[in-house]
Amino acid sequence: MYIKRAQLDNFGKFYQKTIHFSPGLNVIYGENESGKSTLHSFLVGMLFGMEKSRGRSSQGGAYQHYEPWNVASYYTGSLDFCVAEKNFTLERNFYYKEKTVGLSNREDGEELSVEHGDLAVLLGGMSRRMYENTCCISQAAVVTEADFARELQQELINTIHGGDAGIDIRRAEKLLEQKRRQTELKLKQIQQQKQQRMERLEWEQDLLESDMRVLEQKLAAGEKEKPTGTEENADRGGFFAARDTSDNTTAAVAMGASDDTAAFGTEKDKKGFWCRIPIIGRLMRFLRRIWRSLCGKKRDSEAGKEKAKGREDTGTGIRSREARKEGYGFSGKEAEEKQNQNQESSDAWQVLREQLLEKKTRLFNIQEEMIETSGMSGEERELQVELKSIRLAGDTLIRVAKDSYQEDRDEIQTVVSQIFSEITGGVYDRLEVTEDGKVFIYNGDKNGCKRLEPWQLSRGTMEQLYFALRLGLGRCLMQEEVLPVLLDETFCAYDDLRLRRTLQWLAKQPGQTILFTSQRRELTLLEEMGVAHRRILL
Repeated sequence: MYIKRAQLDNFGKFYQKTIHFSPGLNVIYGENESGKSTLHSFLVGMLFGMEKSRGRSSQGGAYQHYEPWNVASYYTGSLDFCVAEKNFTLERNFYYKEKTVGLSNREDGEELSVEHGDLAVLLGGMSRRMYENTCCISQAAVVTEADFARELQQELINTIHGGDAGIDIRRAEKLLEQKRRQTELKLKQIQQQKQQRMERLEWEQDLLESDMRVLEQKLAAGEKEKPTGTEENADRGGFFAARDTSDNTTAAVAMGASDDTAAFGTEKDKKGFWCRIPIIGRLMRFLRRIWRSLCGKKRDSEAGKEKAKGREDTGTGIRSREARKEGYGFSGKEAEEKQNQNQESSDAWQVLREQLLEKKTRLFNIQEEMIETSGMSGEERELQVELKSIRLAGDTLIRVAKDSYQEDRDEIQTVVSQIFSEITGGVYDRLEVTEDGKVFIYNGDKNGCKRLEPWQLSRGTMEQLYFALRLGLGRCLMQEEVLPVLLDETFCAYDDLRLRRTLQWLAKQPGQTILFTSQRRELTLLEEMGVAHRRILL
C-alpha cells in the first residue's frame, strides 16, 4: 500500500492544501512550525480516525491540537491510496458533531463501508496502536542514556514476548500482581473484621448467659420466700376456728340458761299438789317467792358471769380475727405497709422476669448473627471469584507469552538482527532476548565476539537498535500488506555515516517511506548517493 495524494481541506494550519506522494522514499522538508507534524497527524488520522477527548485529557489531545484555525466545524480532508494496484479514495469529516467517513473504489466507483470493516481489510488488519508502535517512529525523547537503555530493553522484551511493542507483558504481569495483592489484602481485612465481630458476639453471649443465670437464681430464691398454700390455709383455719369457738361459747351460755329454766319448770310441776291446800298453799307461795328471789339473784349473778365470760371469749375471738385480718393486709397501718411490701415484691419479680425474657431474646438474636457471620458474605464470594480470575489471567498471560515467545522469538530476533547489522555496517551482527528478560547484543569484530547489554552502547547505537526493533517488528506483523512508514525527525542523533547506511537500507525496502525532516542533511546525502526519492517542500 502507498499513499498517492493527501487533500487537507481544513486541518490545523492547512486550508485547501494538496500534497502528492511517490511509491518509494519521500522526503518532506520544512523549517520548524512549517506543518510537518500536522501533516504526519493528518495521514494517521485519515487511516485510523481521530476522536475528540473529554475531560482533562482533551487539552493535549490531537483533535483539539489540530482543529482548523478558521472554522472549527469545517474539519475535513481526503486521501487517495493504492492497494494491490487498485486505487481508493477515503474521505473524512473529523468534526465531532457531524462525523462522517466515506470509502470508494475509484476503478469501478463502488462504495465501500468503513463501519463494516472494508478499510481494516485494506490495511491488513493493522490497528492504530500497532501502527504507531511499529511504522511511526519519531525523534527519541530527551532522556539519559541509562533511561533510554531501560526503555529500549523493555521494548525488546515486549516485542519478543508479546509480538507488539504496545503490549507490555512485564507491566501487565506487574499490574496483575498488584491487583492480586490488593484483592488479597481486602479479603484479609474483611476476614479480620468478621473475626473481630465473632469475638465481640461471643463475649456478649457469655455476658448474657452469666446475667441470665443470676436472674434465674434470684427468681428461684424469691419463690422460696413466698408463703406456701398450706401455711396460708392453716392461718385462715385458725381464724375461722376461733370464730367458731366464740360462737359455740355464746351458744353454750344460752343453752345453760335454757336448761336452768327447764329444770325449774320441772321442779314446779313436781310440787304443784301443795297448792291445793289454801293456807299451806299461800305460805308455800310466799316462801317460793322468797326462794325465787334468792335463787333469781344467784342465777342472775351466775348468768352475768357466764355472759361476761362469753363476751370476753367473743372479744378475744374478734380480736384474734382482727389480728389475723391485719396480718393478711385487710386493715390497719401495719397491714397497709405489709400490703405495699407484698406489691413491691411482686413488681420486683415481674421486672426480673421481663429482664430475663429480654436477655433470652437478645441471646437468640446474637446466636443467629453468629451463624450469619460465620458464613461467607456476598462481598467475600465476589473477592474470591475476582482473585481466581486474576490468578487465571496471570497464568494465561504467562502461558500465552511463553507460547508466543517460543513461536516468534527466532523470527523477530532474526529480522531485527539483520536490520541492525546492516545499518551498523556489520559491527553488531546479532541480538538476543533471554527467557528471563535480559537483552544482549553481540559484537562480531575481528578480536572475537563480545556480548554487550544496551546500557553499554552509545546513544547513537541505541537509537539505531530502537529503529531496527520497530521496523523489524513491523515487517513481521505486516505479512499481507506493507503500510507506509512515517519517520518524523528520526535521525537527529545520527552521524553522517549512520545516516548514510540507514538511508541506503530504506531505499532498498519495499513499500513507501515518508521522512519528515527540518535538516537538509537527508536530501544532500540522498543526492550524493544517487538514491531515487521525492522531495516535498512545506
